[in-house]
Amino acid sequence: MSTKLGRISLVYKQPSYLGQFTHGARLTRLMQFRSPTRSILNILRVSSVLIGTVFFVLNSLSAFSQCERASNLPPVSYFGQDLKMQEISRDRYPDQPVLVGLWSSYCRSCEAQLRDMERIQRASTPDKLLVIALSYKHNRTRTAREVLNSRDLEMTIAHDPKGRALKSFGYHQDLPRVLLFDPDGELIFGSCVYDERVLSALISKINLALETSS
Repeated sequence: MSTKLGRISLVYKQPSYLGQFTHGARLTRLMQFRSPTRSILNILRVSSVLIGTVFFVLNSLSAFSQCERASNLPPVSYFGQDLKMQEISRDRYPDQPVLVGLWSSYCRSCEAQLRDMERIQRASTPDKLLVIALSYKHNRTRTAREVLNSRDLEMTIAHDPKGRALKSFGYHQDLPRVLLFDPDGELIFGSCVYDERVLSALISKINLALETSS
């Protein structure tokens, strides 16, 4: 699916590791007991999968609950520090919408989000739309440049040494996460997941915000 932003077309690319494993398929295989001597072991394995599934569901529900609460955030004026340790704030960028993507080196699906964010920034300019890749848990050992194997990124790479920005965003541990703020610091779009539908909705919100702020 293609999504238009200005004169470029953004296509969401699903990470290759997704869809290679499902709990249902594994449960089906585990339920095919080969001999009575393996029954106890197989029961334990099935139980562990079921317990893991329950924890996954509960964690997902908790994440969406926190996303819902985050939709009522007060205006945000601080977005972390750039690689020169300078604050990224509304004082420096008072007139443009700000797109923030939280990511971490351990989040494999964050790479797709980072690539799309870079393409969004290239479709606009920082004086019209500021795109920030904010490193989760102020991880300074890897940057978005290293993840994307590029030294010429146009989006802003940021860290949050004291967790101040994350706290103002209604911080939680689930990644990836995208947040779009209008020039007044009001949250106008947020998602705790990232997929094709989120990208399409995000682009629509960005175009509307650009039209409003111009």
